[in-house]
Amino acid sequence: MRFVASRLRPAEWLIGAAALALALDASLLPWFGSENAWQALRFTRYVIAVAILGGLASWWLQGTRRSPAMPICATVTTLSLCTLALIALVWCVLIDTPGSGHVRAGAYVGLVFSAALTAATYRSVRLDGIRDADGPGEIERLAVPPASPRPDPAL
Repeated sequence: MRFVASRLRPAEWLIGAAALALALDASLLPWFGSENAWQALRFTRYVIAVAILGGLASWWLQGTRRSPAMPICATVTTLSLCTLALIALVWCVLIDTPGSGHVRAGAYVGLVFSAALTAATYRSVRLDGIRDADGPGEIERLAVPPASPRPDPAL
């Protein structure tokens, strides 16, 4: 299980970068008042965390697997989680802000990273398949011997 960076398409690079950036933003920047996302968001923080982990897992599996089966499963699951996280963040940031209601720049940046993660995951699902370098290559063709004549059952 070796990581091959050439297996990653631009969509997977964006998935990895957006997931990492969202994790850093949620941890380091204030989102609401002086609280970061992990402190201010009671339920949504778990949705964000699972979407981040799913994005990183999709990125890792795409780079380590020749077959597309596991990366596709991880990416489809991650797409559902990212969509849920994006909807939850739109609700928390734009509609019903928690606590004092004072939204800081970190929340808007997190919303952008969440949208980027969702869009990149959607793009990756649309492109999934086997790379030419990982495919079976030339398929061996076998010669079929000519059929022997069948005896006549009426004889």
